[in-house]
Amino acid sequence: MTKTTFPGRAALALLALAGLCLAAGCSPQREKSAAGAPGQQAATSGGAAGTGAEAGAAGAEKPWPAPDFALATVGGGTVRLADLKGKVVLVDFWATWCPPCRKEIPHLVTLYQKYKDQGLEVVGLADDPRDHAQVAPFVARQKIPYTVAFSAENTADSFGGVVGYPTVFVINRTGQVVQKFIGYADEGNLEAAVKRQL
Repeated sequence: MTKTTFPGRAALALLALAGLCLAAGCSPQREKSAAGAPGQQAATSGGAAGTGAEAGAAGAEKPWPAPDFALATVGGGTVRLADLKGKVVLVDFWATWCPPCRKEIPHLVTLYQKYKDQGLEVVGLADDPRDHAQVAPFVARQKIPYTVAFSAENTADSFGGVVGYPTVFVINRTGQVVQKFIGYADEGNLEAAVKRQL
C-alpha cells in the first residue's frame, strides 16, 4: 500500500505557527531579564496566546510600585513617570517592526483620546535601540497623539522584563502596576482595564 503524502503540509504548519506568533506578540531583539520586580505577575492579562483575556485571580500578586524613568521623547523633551502620578498610565513597550504592536496602537490612540480628560496618559516606549531612526517617522505617519519615548537599556528590566512586544503595563493613580498585557490586547480589554482605574 502506498503512503500518501501531502506536499505543503509543512508549509501550512509553518504558516499556522507564524500566525500564533503574530497573535502572541513579537520577541524582543535584545535579551531581557526574566526575573525582576516584585509582583511582576500582578494581574497579568494576555496569556500565552496574547488574546488580552483576563487572567484568573488565583495566585495574582498584589500591585507593586512602578519604577520611575526619565526618558527622551520623540519630540526632543523628557518624560518622567513620577510626573504622571495621580493619573492612570498605560506604559506600552513596542517596536515599529512588530505587527501586533502596529495593530494595537490604534486602540491606544482611541483610548487616549476618549479618556485623557478623565486622567488617562499613554506612554509608548520604543524598545529596540536599532529601531530608533524609524520611530519619529512612524509616529508622524500614524499621527500618534500620546507621548512616545525611547526606552533605555534597563527600562524594561526595571519593570520585571519584557518577553514580547507589545507589553502594556497598567499603572493606577497612586503609581502602582495593577495589570499587564503581554502580546496583542484588543480594545475592549484595554478599555476595561482603564475604566477600572479611572
